[in-house]
Amino acid sequence: MTSRDELSAWRKDGLLPPMASTGLGAGKGKSYYWHDEAIVARAQAVYDAMQRHGRPDQALITLFLSGFSIPLARLRRAWLHHAKMRRPPVVRLLRKRPDTSALMDTGVDRLLLQAAICVGAAVEIGDEPHRAATLALLDRALSKLRLTRDGANGSELAGQLWQLLNITASTLDSSDLVREASDDELLMAQRHLGLAMDFLSGCGDLPEKLSDTLGPQLFLFFLTLLRSGQADMLDRVMACVDGANWQAPTRSVQSVSLAV
Repeated sequence: MTSRDELSAWRKDGLLPPMASTGLGAGKGKSYYWHDEAIVARAQAVYDAMQRHGRPDQALITLFLSGFSIPLARLRRAWLHHAKMRRPPVVRLLRKRPDTSALMDTGVDRLLLQAAICVGAAVEIGDEPHRAATLALLDRALSKLRLTRDGANGSELAGQLWQLLNITASTLDSSDLVREASDDELLMAQRHLGLAMDFLSGCGDLPEKLSDTLGPQLFLFFLTLLRSGQADMLDRVMACVDGANWQAPTRSVQSVSLAV
């Protein structure tokens, strides 16, 4: 049960939209209400985010990554604060050469990808909630996108991809990317994130807090492509994702879910 004071605080923090009002007649005051049809779903999302994070700025980021409309000026401030609080990655000694046999590319492109994966394998991100479920999800997504060979270790490739996403996000998170992006770029990246999440939801069981696990990394990836003038590349990526929705996976992958 959410109190009126909590709803008022959420509205003040930008988690809920402003309320509309109508007069009840002379001397009878006003009636306040929300006319947004999705207000119940949004309030539930706010409640869940506050239960997980306990901070309105982090809850606001979660709302945006989940597809809800929020004041973009508040998003920029919240993201900047989140970046300052984020723990930096820890570099550790590479003890095992990563397996890159699952890659489809050849020649110079393959060499560059191998080098990037080796760098990714040398960085320890720290605590990663829902790691097992996230990697299982990425494994299924790579299979559905036909990005691994039959018999190749797709699970290891999924782990390497997850490492690279985390490293990239850590760098971009501490940059001025979100603060300097235009409103149109932020909203376009949000739209692409929604499409990507829809695709991932079709790949099997999802971690319950997917928007917290994969959302920031993918959002920053999309925003970087848009900010760097590579919208055509992003369109090609999303076209592949859209096409994969009409294709059956090339191999069977066991579904893994993580109880929380």
